[in-house]
Amino acid sequence: IVSSQPESSNLLKLSASSIGDYETCPYKYRLKHIDRVPERKTRVTLEFGIIIHNVLDEYHGSEDQSLDNLMRLVEKHWRTDAFEYLLREELLKAYHQYIQNHPPQVVARERKFSFTIAELQVIISGKIDRIDQEGDRLAVVDYKTSRNKEKAKGSLQLALYTEALKRDAVEGVSGKPGSTILHFLRHPDDPLESHVFDTADLDKQMEKVKAVSEGIRRYEFPTKPGDFICRNCDYREFLCPAWEDN
Repeated sequence: IVSSQPESSNLLKLSASSIGDYETCPYKYRLKHIDRVPERKTRVTLEFGIIIHNVLDEYHGSEDQSLDNLMRLVEKHWRTDAFEYLLREELLKAYHQYIQNHPPQVVARERKFSFTIAELQVIISGKIDRIDQEGDRLAVVDYKTSRNKEKAKGSLQLALYTEALKRDAVEGVSGKPGSTILHFLRHPDDPLESHVFDTADLDKQMEKVKAVSEGIRRYEFPTKPGDFICRNCDYREFLCPAWEDN
């Protein structure tokens, strides 16, 4: 595989997911984001997440907030020819009940952002699932379909959402950032993990961006073998030197 080393004088384009890829395995980052080796995109878990995001985006953009409408949107977006997912109605009914009990004041959905960290010569971009008005602050909500819950405080993704709002970098949205929320659909009894990022929190997360950007500019892409990480990696069997003799 022939790769062109990125020029250090150029702006480096990153996102929460690409930074996460580098932290997980720098070699995977290289294959995916520099060499552009395609990954398989048909995994059930990935497709399930995309469908759920599309359903909830359209649902919160509709005046009809009934359960019937939510179920109609599920049927509209579901690919029945691809796979069947038994939990879909159970998860979305629980989500609907939560929304009825805690109705949000939605101000934006699937909203893109982009900002430059000048001192790092890095452009950060991304897209926020939902932005709600909470008093005089804006709350960001990220939908999660994973089985495992994580703490909002440790989420680089949520920190970058806060930073984007602070920098007035979200398309068509202005206001002071407040809560950041992970909404776990597979945990209907206790779906939310939330955190309000202060300056110290943001500085800590920006250190991750700095470390990753410096590693990429130095063209440092070592393998980082790990059982769980490698087991779910598309590149393991045919491109990864860490597994050549296995």
